[in-house]
Amino acid sequence: MENNKSGEQKTLSGTEMHSRIRTLLAYLNRNLSGKEEALRLSLLSAVSGESIILLGRPGRDKSLVSRCVASAFRDFYKDGVFKLEHGGYVEYFMNGTEDGTEFGKAKILFLDDIWSGNAAVLNKLLKIINKEDDPAKPAFVMAGSSEADPYKAAEERRFEALRESFALHVGIKPISNDDDFFEFVNSTGKVPQPDEDQKTALLSFDEIESWQPMIDQVRLSEETKNVISEIRRKCFDYYVSDSRWKKIVHVIKTCAFLNGRSEVDLMDCSLIDYAIPNRFVEEILKRYAVDCKLDGRQHVQYKMNIFARQKYYEILRASIDDTKLKLEHKDGLY
Repeated sequence: MENNKSGEQKTLSGTEMHSRIRTLLAYLNRNLSGKEEALRLSLLSAVSGESIILLGRPGRDKSLVSRCVASAFRDFYKDGVFKLEHGGYVEYFMNGTEDGTEFGKAKILFLDDIWSGNAAVLNKLLKIINKEDDPAKPAFVMAGSSEADPYKAAEERRFEALRESFALHVGIKPISNDDDFFEFVNSTGKVPQPDEDQKTALLSFDEIESWQPMIDQVRLSEETKNVISEIRRKCFDYYVSDSRWKKIVHVIKTCAFLNGRSEVDLMDCSLIDYAIPNRFVEEILKRYAVDCKLDGRQHVQYKMNIFARQKYYEILRASIDDTKLKLEHKDGLY
């Protein structure tokens, strides 16, 4: 929703919502290069209110991604200028935290080197993520980890409950595109000024809170229920708690909502690959993707999805390539 001139709130149409988020992402992507995927997923998590952990070696700009997410909210702007001290953005390096650490009333909380925190601090953090600390003032928590495998790291330190509180586990890769790389090394690191359209697209914390009832009403299609059920049946060695599944479903419902839809479709489900980055998830999604493509059930909305587009087409392309290889192999037998 947004305010009209009389101060009343109006509900955005699906097309308006989709256009607004596209404008916002175009602005945010000017703040960094080669990390667009992590930024898109972090913004999606922020709107859903579910926490995200960014995985990557030191220097992969995990903290920069978190600051870019903050720059999506007009709460951090004063007189049109973005400054983190205007709002409740808090950033900690967990290796330096002590038992008495207080996270305050942060709206966005970024915690780097998450697994190096001690048990007392991390238990306090767990309450914040699960909204036990102060449900009336929830914080969006982003974490950074230099550990490539959050499962192994959490189990070694007995922090499985904390690991399960993060809906998405997203790896940040090094910049591969030369143009993106040189744009990055030549950048000043300063946040650009939003133009008039971009100012209109900025979010507010009150606004995304008002969206939550509408996100809750987004339906799961029978097709997406089948995908989720099959993935759940395969999660024997890769533990995913029921409570984290609830968080994951809330993220994909948010994805559908921000794309202007009232029902989750198959492309939204491709986000599960970020929540459970395991080969069997990709295989299941590939099978459903190619079946959908071949029997004509593919929806036009798939092309519109601003959060899952890249992952969906990677999965679909891989699935079609596999099908071609099988057909070629079959032809060679005769």
